[in-house]
Amino acid sequence: MGQFYGNYAGPNWTGGRNVAPGERGEYDIVPTDPSDALARDHDWGYANADDAKKEGDMASYYALRHAADLALIEGAKKRQKELLEGGR
Repeated sequence: MGQFYGNYAGPNWTGGRNVAPGERGEYDIVPTDPSDALARDHDWGYANADDAKKEGDMASYYALRHAADLALIEGAKKRQKELLEGGR
């Protein structure tokens, strides 16, 4: 079993539970903190990418995954800066 954090971070972990590959998770579960909120947004982006892939739109699939990854990276950098400056 993999490692999980909050309700959204971890392999196949969305909405506080394991989801099967290809299963759309629940995104109305409240994240436990700002880092978990970043993971939820990333999961949501990947779910939208998977929907595009199911429709055969591979350009959108790759663009949506890329956008989700970049948002996660930038959000993590911002979160790290906040924590280093004493924020919660």
